[in-house]
Amino acid sequence: MYRRSLLGLALISSALSTRLLYAQDWATVLGQAVLNEKNNTAFLGREPLPPNDPRWDDAKALLDATPTTGTAYRVAQVLESTVPDTFKKEWPPGYANPLIVDLFFATGTKPQGDVTPWCAAFVSWCIERVGSKSARSAASKEYREYGTPVWEKGKGEFPGQAREGDIAVFKSLSKPNNGHVTFYVGEDPTSNRRIKVLGGNQSDQIGYSSYRISGGDLQLISIRRLT
Repeated sequence: MYRRSLLGLALISSALSTRLLYAQDWATVLGQAVLNEKNNTAFLGREPLPPNDPRWDDAKALLDATPTTGTAYRVAQVLESTVPDTFKKEWPPGYANPLIVDLFFATGTKPQGDVTPWCAAFVSWCIERVGSKSARSAASKEYREYGTPVWEKGKGEFPGQAREGDIAVFKSLSKPNNGHVTFYVGEDPTSNRRIKVLGGNQSDQIGYSSYRISGGDLQLISIRRLT
């Protein structure tokens, strides 16, 4: 599986699209990453999976089964509905979930296993999967100016022109550089002033969640559309 010459960890931070990386360079990048980090386990977990561990192939197969056309939101839906629970969530201390680690290949961020906040990596991977350009970041704040705003806090009645599949961006009031980014599903019919969203790192896994629009530390600041 990893017989090709290793390309180096620098490729992870390159501007390659996820589609190109997965088509040509995934195995070599992964092999180099594991080798480079064997004495620094912050990258792939407290103890990295060996590069020949079949779970790397299992994770890649799950990601490769997602559509490469259509919308990023559709990719997220497929991941939520088809990925087994084992690969949907952060793993207990020890090895890092290889599927989550793979999501960072759509960003320029070097993750600390599957415990680095990965909501933006999930959104970025889904966007890149269908051939569009994401923020290419694992920082949710990089999506605050991404695409076209269809609703912004303080600029009109919610939800404005928001529609299913748009990108919902949240900001932490106590830590302004932190927040959350996810796909907007719609207003939560079971609770006033909440929205239903689909994303990664929601209760430490891929799935649907309900978030308050306001009233807590995490505030919805905008809903944006990929253009």
